[in-house]
Amino acid sequence: MIDSLHKLKPGRCCTAGRIATSNGQCLLVNADTAVALSGVDLPEGTLVKVSGEYDGERLRVEGLTVVHTPTARDETHTGIPLGAALRARAAMYRELRGYFERHDFLEVETPVRVMAAGTDPYLETVQCGESRLQTSPEFAMKRLLSHGCERIFQICKAFRGDEITPLHNPEFSILEFYRAWQPVEMVIDDVEALVRLCVPRLSEVVFERRTMADVVMSSCGFDLQACTSADALAREISARGLFTPRATDGWEEMFFELMVTCIDPYLSGQPPTFVTHWPAQLAVLARRDPNNADVALRFELYVEGIEICNGFEELTDPTEQRTRFQADMDYRSARGLGYEPMPEAFLRAMEWGLPESSGVAVGLDRLLMLRLETRAIRDVLPFWWGAQRF
Repeated sequence: MIDSLHKLKPGRCCTAGRIATSNGQCLLVNADTAVALSGVDLPEGTLVKVSGEYDGERLRVEGLTVVHTPTARDETHTGIPLGAALRARAAMYRELRGYFERHDFLEVETPVRVMAAGTDPYLETVQCGESRLQTSPEFAMKRLLSHGCERIFQICKAFRGDEITPLHNPEFSILEFYRAWQPVEMVIDDVEALVRLCVPRLSEVVFERRTMADVVMSSCGFDLQACTSADALAREISARGLFTPRATDGWEEMFFELMVTCIDPYLSGQPPTFVTHWPAQLAVLARRDPNNADVALRFELYVEGIEICNGFEELTDPTEQRTRFQADMDYRSARGLGYEPMPEAFLRAMEWGLPESSGVAVGLDRLLMLRLETRAIRDVLPFWWGAQRF
């Protein structure tokens, strides 16, 4: 009988693991723990079974069997111990599912491989022949809404280009959920409750709710609502020396640069903040504010400078939605960004009738980063694209 290394109790035991060294000391390790060994001199990485006497800190080896001597070195998980990261993710998913069960949501599955993944000019899709890997399950889940599924959630994989940064991996885990017949404020409340649940150190922290116009005024010093044209935005940016706009930059390019240069650094020093009421041109799938057509009922949550989610009150007008998609496609074409097909199946569902709904996509890897207090996404992923781990 082999005892799990991370569950050893003092006394006689038989266990297994891999040889490692630290500060000249020989260790037996698995994904969860390390135990000091005495009387062993083997190459780093050797896989062994050992028996002996464990005193709670050190295992005095009496018998040892070499299972495998490595002939190559695999890339190893860095930072947080692999087992701790995996167990924390499993626990977080249990907590998420428990919340949705308590609130009468149905867990659903939708295809990962789709014919149309979206028209967003700032997202690079991953192609598989004539199809694509989903950038999110949004279109399929909204089709379920149109067939009467009123509260639904999904935990799945999503794929977006080859962007690799401390906060990005081309393949990532996503939580997406929707409430039919409910305003966006209820989804914001859900997200706040979920973050408090999954990140206990934030359970007593006050979450702020601020409009994007308010955030821009605080971080950049000008009135965003007075800058609906590219020329007006460029003048404000140049007048304040925030950065130098390029002659070819449109409104969207300048705003994204503003996010990176000014807004994101500002939010990193703020309490957890829901940024609401985004400029309408940055929310192709969101309903416009009935009181101000220049802004959309979109929100994002920023915690410690990290964007955790993106959600909105859904646009339900199929004619308007097609017009917005076409504008994206024209923008892509004009800038040579590559063709993305019109999401016809989704549009047909809208023509059938999409109920008034609100929804959100939550980055689960980033939520886990907050839970484990790390700033690097690779620390919570057992397989990270940047290390070419598979």
